Amino acid sequence: MEDVHKLILWEEIKQSQLEQSNKCSEPSVDERASKRQKQQISEQSEKISQGEEPTKETSDTDTVETRVSFFIVCDGHGGIEAADFVNAHLFNKIITQPTFAADPEKAIMQGFADTEEAFVKLATKLEWDGLVGTTVTAVLIMGNFLYVANIGDSEAVICSKGKAKVLTECHALNNEAERNRVEALGAVIVSDRRGSHRLGHPVWNPNYVNIALTRAIGDLYFKSPEYISGRNSGLIAVPYITKWQLTTDDSFMIIASDGFWDVVSYDEAVEMVKVQPHMESERICQQLVEFCKSRNSDDNITVLLVKFTVV
Repeated sequence: MEDVHKLILWEEIKQSQLEQSNKCSEPSVDERASKRQKQQISEQSEKISQGEEPTKETSDTDTVETRVSFFIVCDGHGGIEAADFVNAHLFNKIITQPTFAADPEKAIMQGFADTEEAFVKLATKLEWDGLVGTTVTAVLIMGNFLYVANIGDSEAVICSKGKAKVLTECHALNNEAERNRVEALGAVIVSDRRGSHRLGHPVWNPNYVNIALTRAIGDLYFKSPEYISGRNSGLIAVPYITKWQLTTDDSFMIIASDGFWDVVSYDEAVEMVKVQPHMESERICQQLVEFCKSRNSDDNITVLLVKFTVV
């Protein structure tokens, strides 16, 4: 199981908290014990989700606060390390950007870039497998504005005016825009036994070393210069970002990994939630997962349901 997720509900972000969060944004590294490192990542995630206590010193900046909610689904591959790391640190990387309050989209973009950079450094130092990576779908709510950022094939769908509206972009070769992008870079494309297209390694035998995604965090074998010999694999960690203003037309959002969306359509998922508006979210998610299993999904399944109250 390489799926992980996090929910942060209406966190009050003050300047003093941002400064304190910056101090603990990077985990300490024990080169002799990767298990300890993963435990530290988990502990940092828990601290962030609960909110660090602000310092006792007060200043004018302490009064500046932003209330946000944050939801994330990470579907790891090759190991759990990338998914754990992103789950623990992406929120902190975003909210500590200088542009966060004025330009959340810019902060999100840079937060992803900083998270990728930090993971690459850590994975290199701890000598983690170069095939370890993760997809990411992150949702940030600030007031009545929704920001959805995704890398890979985990996706988010909102129910607006009773209809399913996809707020993410699937980063695989069946996406024409993504295929055109990687072909323009001269990337290697191969077909698997099912006839699906995959990104092949630019140097090693692509029939044996390939990946289904065109965007992911991690996967050093496809990105680090020492492995690709100056060639471009086409794999990047740049998120697709959607800004959405919530209104009374919007009732809920479903965030799920590809193990769910591979066998359940957007419309089916939205209709299943619509028919039971008063049922607890956890029970609805359980039903969605069971429905997905009945369709014989052969992948990890994670489903989050976010219900909206517009003020």
